[in-house]
Amino acid sequence: MKIYNALLLSTNRELRKGCLEIENRIITNILPADSQVEQGDIDAHGWIVSPGWIDIQINGGFGIDLTTNPEHLWDVAAQLPKLGITGFLPTIITSSRETYEKAITIYKNGSPAGWRGARRRVRGAAPLGRSPDHRRRLHLQRRGKPHVRD
Repeated sequence: MKIYNALLLSTNRELRKGCLEIENRIITNILPADSQVEQGDIDAHGWIVSPGWIDIQINGGFGIDLTTNPEHLWDVAAQLPKLGITGFLPTIITSSRETYEKAITIYKNGSPAGWRGARRRVRGAAPLGRSPDHRRRLHLQRRGKPHVRD
C-alpha cells in the first residue's frame, strides 16, 4: 500500500511532496512524489504525514481518570490516535496499594481482542508521588514483571 500526494518532513527539516510505501503497518520506503499508484492506495490530498506522538504521561483523558478508573485504560487509549498519539505510558498518581495492583493487572493483561487505538510503546508505567504508606514503593519492571514491593 502507498500513501501518495503527501507532505513529508525531510532530513533537513523541509516539507516535501512524496509517497510512502507501507507493508504490515510499517513504512518500508519513501518514494518520489510522482511514483506509480494503484487502486487501494491512499491519497493524502497534500496533508502532512508524520510519525505519531508518544505521550510519556497519561493520567487519563476524555473524562476518564485512570487512577480512579484504571479499568478504562483501553477506552482512553482508543481515543488517543485522534490527537496524533500512537504510543503512551499510563500514569497513576499517589494511591493505595490496591489501586496500583488493580492498575498493574489491567495493564499486564493488555488490550482486549480486536481492540484498536494507541499502543503501550514505553515499557512500564509511572506512578507519581509516594504511596500513603511511605515504606512501600511501586516497582514496575523486574524481569519484565510489574509488582509492588514493601
